Amino acid sequence: MEYQNVEHYRYKLYNEFSIMTDLPPGYMIDHRYFSLVNSRLVIKESYLWDGVSGPGIDTQSTMIPSLVHDALYQAIRIGSLPLEARKKVDLYFRKLLRHQGIGAVRSTYYYFAVRVFGAMYCIPGTNYATEVEEV
Repeated sequence: MEYQNVEHYRYKLYNEFSIMTDLPPGYMIDHRYFSLVNSRLVIKESYLWDGVSGPGIDTQSTMIPSLVHDALYQAIRIGSLPLEARKKVDLYFRKLLRHQGIGAVRSTYYYFAVRVFGAMYCIPGTNYATEVEEV
């Protein structure tokens, strides 16, 4: 995965990124910057995201989990995923953190942070850095 720090929005993806998610295969998304087909999420180049939020610290180990989580939360905001998918998305975020080598305590901390504070980032119609077209 290639990305670069960018002013105002933290990170910009410079190559397409693909990953199998834990979401049921029935969800289908076709968005300008990401798609979801048969549980495979594809995030297209030029996607902008802000890394881990709040008091979390961006590290190499949090880049993929934060990228995937931000795209899936955006999918909830735009109505491509139902709000009920949020808990599954948050659990998958914790799973990705563990897979990237983040310890049980820290990954659980991040999980509880998105459970407590993430709801405001799933409100339909809200606009965040990931929706900005180009930097």
